[in-house]
Amino acid sequence: MSGRFQNTGHGSNGRNAGRGRLQQGQGNGQYNGDKSGNGGQKEKKFHPLTRGNIPEFSFDEVKKTLVIKMSTMKMDHIDDMIQSVQTLSLFDIESAKPLLVLVTNDGNPDKDIKNEERRTNYLADQKDWKARKNVFNNNKRNVYGMIMKMCTDHMVDKLEREADFENKLFNDPVELLMRIKKFMTTTVDTEWEYFGLWKTMSNLINCHQKEKENIASFCERFEERAKALQAFLCDFLDKFTEKSQNMIYWEAMMNNPNIRKNHGQRISV
Repeated sequence: MSGRFQNTGHGSNGRNAGRGRLQQGQGNGQYNGDKSGNGGQKEKKFHPLTRGNIPEFSFDEVKKTLVIKMSTMKMDHIDDMIQSVQTLSLFDIESAKPLLVLVTNDGNPDKDIKNEERRTNYLADQKDWKARKNVFNNNKRNVYGMIMKMCTDHMVDKLEREADFENKLFNDPVELLMRIKKFMTTTVDTEWEYFGLWKTMSNLINCHQKEKENIASFCERFEERAKALQAFLCDFLDKFTEKSQNMIYWEAMMNNPNIRKNHGQRISV
């Protein structure tokens, strides 16, 4: 089994996966969908939020597609990486390391027999864990390659310009996804901030049920666009709402029975 884990290098799915896609080309990168090789349907891709260009698919939509692809991979312990991607928290492989717990009670007549059995089981578990750790490290690089292949040219370009791309982002696919999420929900083009807000709101308002689209799919698509708007706004609306006169009045009314009785009359604050 050890032969399977010797290749812990970058491999074909390593850091060059993103650059390879740039060489192959995938269109003009103006949207995060690709119609090639998917029955004419757009392939969901990670695309950054840029000046006048809002991603057609949200981060959660593309991440869900990534999880589905990972679920079909015939790889040992792929569940460790699926869990990492779903929760956006890298699985702690060290926490799965087995521990040797021996019987210390000298009054136990079976102490030596039980300890010998535990040592045998521990050595077997330790061997399995080391193999799992090797697979985990290899799977991180494979998932890195999958993520980069699901990025548009524009996203790959932004990622490769990051100072920690060659180390931190390459070695941790969850950090890579978090950086991608940041690029999909925020932009340095601050002068176009309100245009981006308008565009994101328009995507939500103009989201209609398509012909032959079932209600469940439509609701899911509508929810994804609502999440995209929420991510774009961040805590702006929360702060605004907390300071608004209506919110102050509402909180005062809910906390004061006398005000609730006369809720038709405006209180002064």
